Amino acid sequence: MVNVMEAKEVQQAVRPKQQVVRALLTKGENLVVGTFGSLIASTLQMPLLTWKYCSQRGVPLPEAWGGMYQGLRPRLVAVIPLNVTTIVANGILEKLLGATDSKPLTRMQKLLCAFLAGCISSPIQSLMDTSIVHQQRLNLGLTDTWQTIFNEYGMHALTHGMIPTAARESIGAIGFLLLTPIFAELIAKRLNIGSSSFFSKIATSFLGSFPAAFVSSFITMPLDAAKTKSVVDIGLVAYKSTWHAIADTYQKHGLRALFAGFPQRTLVLVITMFILPLVRELAISYKTQSQYSSVYDDKRVSAHEKASEPVQGVEQKSKRPRLLIVGALLALLIAYFVAIVAPRLHA
Repeated sequence: MVNVMEAKEVQQAVRPKQQVVRALLTKGENLVVGTFGSLIASTLQMPLLTWKYCSQRGVPLPEAWGGMYQGLRPRLVAVIPLNVTTIVANGILEKLLGATDSKPLTRMQKLLCAFLAGCISSPIQSLMDTSIVHQQRLNLGLTDTWQTIFNEYGMHALTHGMIPTAARESIGAIGFLLLTPIFAELIAKRLNIGSSSFFSKIATSFLGSFPAAFVSSFITMPLDAAKTKSVVDIGLVAYKSTWHAIADTYQKHGLRALFAGFPQRTLVLVITMFILPLVRELAISYKTQSQYSSVYDDKRVSAHEKASEPVQGVEQKSKRPRLLIVGALLALLIAYFVAIVAPRLHA
């Protein structure tokens, strides 16, 4: 009996170590994922944002349901380039750090990629924040608004608030690119529900988005509240910087003022951190199944095979994953509805 057990132990020790095959998305596929995910997330978020704005301004909600989606098109103009840039940049950075289909990055490497991707995309969000705030203040169009503030403040109008925005967006990128998948994996193991089927991926991503959104919102909320005040005061009359705005708000109104709107912001982030990681995960899973169909059932390859070489004995398919094509078509349909159908229903 002892000899049999020893033989099994020796056999397990000699057996090559196994690791999961996980396809990497191309830049074009990441672009489709970011666009499609942003369209879904923004459509779901808009009623929450309208509720948030109405509660902050003390005005009643719109009577017609179409009024809850007023302002969706400007939001899509801001959100889609931001999320697409973040996801594409993250994919490029992962490959630069040596990720392959059979050699994933460590969590620390993934954290670094997400942080840098958020920093790379943050100038887009910074310019959009400045545009929205000063369009409301000046009651002008986008071009006239930028012409006015650029003539008055010069290059300061472009750079004002970029560092705080980079800090906020990098934490947000870490949230949906790293925290949600980690929490989803922990929940799947804890509840023993698995994470390979379509519905289990939806369930674990949904449950994982709540702690990820709470952590991201809790860290960035004071920064977000103070940055809004700093952007309004672009002339540096009341606040010298966003950090000065945080200190001043805390001294005058206490910690609670820095977390005003925390529940609404957290709910908005829950949707972002549920939809974007889910769409990305489904695309990766489908591409993995399409390219590595002969090993997808056991999801394993030998770790001793070189990561840079194709997996031996695996039939790789060259055709583009159909899921991304369907996603692109659905994205176009949603964009058509938002741009043409919805305004007519509201009218």
